[in-house]
Amino acid sequence: MMSNARVDCDPSGEGVATPMLIADSTALRSLERRWLSTACLGVAGLLGGSGLLLGQLGAALTLRWLGAAAVVFGYQLAFVRPRLRLNLRVGETNLPPELGPGNSLSLARGVLLAMLAGFLVVPWPGGALAWAPAALYVAADLADYFDGYLARISRHATRLGEAIDLEFDALGLLAGVGVAIHFGQLPLWFLPFGLARYAFVFGQWILERTGRGSRPLPESVSRRPIAGLTMAFISAALWPVVLPSVATLAAVLFAVPFTFSFGRDGLVVSGLLDPRSDAYIRRRLGFKRVVLHWLPPFMRLALAAALALLTANMLATGSAWGPAAQAILLGVQVVTGACIAVGFVGRLASIGLIAPLALGAYADGLVPLRGVSLGLAIGILILGTGALSLWKPEETMFRRRAGERHDGA
Repeated sequence: MMSNARVDCDPSGEGVATPMLIADSTALRSLERRWLSTACLGVAGLLGGSGLLLGQLGAALTLRWLGAAAVVFGYQLAFVRPRLRLNLRVGETNLPPELGPGNSLSLARGVLLAMLAGFLVVPWPGGALAWAPAALYVAADLADYFDGYLARISRHATRLGEAIDLEFDALGLLAGVGVAIHFGQLPLWFLPFGLARYAFVFGQWILERTGRGSRPLPESVSRRPIAGLTMAFISAALWPVVLPSVATLAAVLFAVPFTFSFGRDGLVVSGLLDPRSDAYIRRRLGFKRVVLHWLPPFMRLALAAALALLTANMLATGSAWGPAAQAILLGVQVVTGACIAVGFVGRLASIGLIAPLALGAYADGLVPLRGVSLGLAIGILILGTGALSLWKPEETMFRRRAGERHDGA
């Protein structure tokens, strides 16, 4: 067995030795077997999914779905295989022979995303299977949340996991946006947001090719939450009970922070913006003070007024859902609206409010008052409740990754 060792070489010919790591061949063979097992399980999953679709879509469309899903899954396998040597824990040089629970869950997430991508080439199924694309994306989102958690609590966070996470994030966003556009839930102009990660990487490649080089991205407390919220929005856009008009309204609102985040990062890596400059720091703090601290209280007041008028209108006109369902929707609407108004777990309450507003739009249409209320609720979900809030415990959870210690590890 060849053990891990460091050898010196001088690729530049200038007499400066560069340490290079020779991976343990036995460990690498073990990882290759696990990769092959993942491939077999993934194929079985795709075949099982095609069996569920066969009865409703028919043989021709099911084969089309299976072909598209197989292409995406094959790309994932081709991406992971040459990167198995990156399965190194931070600060270690010995190659572990196992993928670890986090990486294993990431690979399972890839199968879910491949199955979702299959819907790019078939019509939206009816009946219970209409929920399949949304269920696949929600399950992939949960796997994305917990794979990092498992990696951190098991002390198996690796460079391989980081590479898979970044690639599958981009692939999942593109697949989710593409399917939502294909189903008519989102407008075509939203497609560039699904391609944003690939455009960003291409821009970095251009900088390298032109000799300018790309600057490293600084730490950001908003980058991950914005990405997470965008993924949650795409999940909701795939729900059969969400009207295209509601999804389009939400798309406009989510596009603003997403564009701002990617635009800022693009300026940083290109060297056009120095995030350490005093001028930038002052402008950033001033912007946060206005947008994140003082704007949300006014949004909360406006939302409370809009909800009061909407509730009165619903009581006067009734709902297509019927009296019992209307009473439940109104009850959730009043409770969550009150929590937001006083700033009590406002972000979580906004999620609870968006659901009855979207269901009300599905039953009775997106009337102006409901549209305004929905827009303000989404805005508070993105920005938070700001100043004069009673209790905001979800802010810490919102910004910290699962399983991450307070010291940032």
